[in-house]
Amino acid sequence: MDNYKYTTSEEQIKKLKSQNLLFQNEEFAKIVLDTYGYYNIINGYRDPYIIREYEKKVYCPDISFEQIFSLFQFDHALRNAILLSMIDLEEHLRALVADIISASFGSDHNTYLNNNNYRDKTVSNPRFSRNNVLAYMRQIANQSYRQPIKYYREMHGIIPPWILMKGIDFGTLINYIKYFKSPEKTKLITKIYGEQVNNQNLDNFKDLLSDTLALCREYRNLAAHGGRVYNYIPNNKL
Repeated sequence: MDNYKYTTSEEQIKKLKSQNLLFQNEEFAKIVLDTYGYYNIINGYRDPYIIREYEKKVYCPDISFEQIFSLFQFDHALRNAILLSMIDLEEHLRALVADIISASFGSDHNTYLNNNNYRDKTVSNPRFSRNNVLAYMRQIANQSYRQPIKYYREMHGIIPPWILMKGIDFGTLINYIKYFKSPEKTKLITKIYGEQVNNQNLDNFKDLLSDTLALCREYRNLAAHGGRVYNYIPNNKL
């Protein structure tokens, strides 16, 4: 249980030095460890630099703390870049979906969220069934106190798609798109991929969109929760 005992940054540095890790500036290392935490830096990013021998860990020759922290910083930058990219993707996708849905079914949530407007299919988790996804969206429309949803509900009695899309999370948006019928799905794919889409390759682009959104959601969730990105192997594939 000694591995889980509280240690100061000075004690952490002493332990790392005993494992042959070099330090260019111990005061800098102390500040960094106090700021980000030993676990986040060392446990998260030491693997490329260590040799494991019979439950004993030692660092490769000439490896410094600053190198490990540099990898931590690199991964941090990757994570921030992914989050920014996902925000852009979400905004673009929400705008496209709102445009397509309002063109097909109007701007009244009581109409465009009708179950019959969407195809049904069997899913492994009933929580993400068509009826449950749409019921959750209706709940947001009818009960959410977030603005501007609350304003539109109280002032106009309806929540247009371009307003409701702001109030649902990325996962719900992706699940919602899964239940689009062919006309709406085709419009979305054409708006995203442009003139390269035709009747012969439409099914391929449907698969590409589905796989892309699943992959983006996986990376977005990883980045949003502080996961390690640089060597991550996703479960979803294109």
